Amino acid sequence: WKFLMGMYGAQSYLFERKYGEAVVSITENKNLSEEFADSDEQKLLFAMWAEEGKFRALSHSLNEEGAQKAIDEVKQLSEQISKLEIGRADSPQEIERIKRNSEQKIASLNIWKDILFARFDSARTHLDQLQKIAQSNLSTDPNAMVPYYKFQAHLHLMEGDPKQSIAIYSKFPRSYL
Repeated sequence: WKFLMGMYGAQSYLFERKYGEAVVSITENKNLSEEFADSDEQKLLFAMWAEEGKFRALSHSLNEEGAQKAIDEVKQLSEQISKLEIGRADSPQEIERIKRNSEQKIASLNIWKDILFARFDSARTHLDQLQKIAQSNLSTDPNAMVPYYKFQAHLHLMEGDPKQSIAIYSKFPRSYL
């Protein structure tokens, strides 16, 4: 709980647009998380969550290089966590689900970064990747396409096509907005 409370405090800086303070607080919390975690896997999860928080702060402060480094760190941590989860998996289907979840996390962060930094062609490439992942998750999750549609709508909005963005948002239930 100490780690999560520290992250809530760090995240509050984002709402105040104090991005530098958010990064400092998240980094301090990440370092302290070594003391709070009960297992190696939990340490990895805390570190990954901290890097995701750093990504949000760095990308919204328009630090593209820092945002990319945070994504790279999330990817590395996600792969380590996936290896641990795969080691406990009971079936080939569960192993595939674990891999897809990790791939979806990284694709989503890349799309978000690409949209924020107006790299729309790259966002489309990552969006295509996310669509394939989401479609393969439909067999177990009827709402698997929601993240894809949200990013697709966001991309259209940032490209200056609000009508297309609204049309896409209309494809899924209001409860997911």
